[in-house]
Amino acid sequence: ERLGFHTHVLDYFWTALTPGRAISRNADGTADRVTYLAGDTRHLHFAPGQSMTHDLENIGQTDLLFATVEFLGSGNSPLPLIPDP
Repeated sequence: ERLGFHTHVLDYFWTALTPGRAISRNADGTADRVTYLAGDTRHLHFAPGQSMTHDLENIGQTDLLFATVEFLGSGNSPLPLIPDP
């Protein structure tokens, strides 16, 4: 399965809850293939005006689960939520 393109503006971290493999395509056209181990964690920081747009596609044979926490006290305001049609 694939999580479509989305944009991060708030500082956040994610932790992989399960092991697996994924590809993430970035807004600049690059792509990263990553192998995750359960417990892998990454912290990301965005200065005022910075953001990151990417997708995430599970290319492994198992479910790939993450816990993600965004910090409202970041250098940017949260993006507005768009309701599902």
